[in-house]
Amino acid sequence: MVEVLPGVIFPLVVNEIRSRLPLPIIVGGFVTEPAHRDAALERGALAVSTSTPELWP
Repeated sequence: MVEVLPGVIFPLVVNEIRSRLPLPIIVGGFVTEPAHRDAALERGALAVSTSTPELWP
């Protein structure tokens, strides 16, 4: 498992990461908007960590 920090860059680097590391990915850091969370999950992140309670399930 790999954690990508800051999580908001994940949509920009997901292809590069996946080509080098075929492992499950968790993203976190500066994930403060629903769009940040949703973009990471839509691009295959296993989970998203955030300290923003409004984004918790």
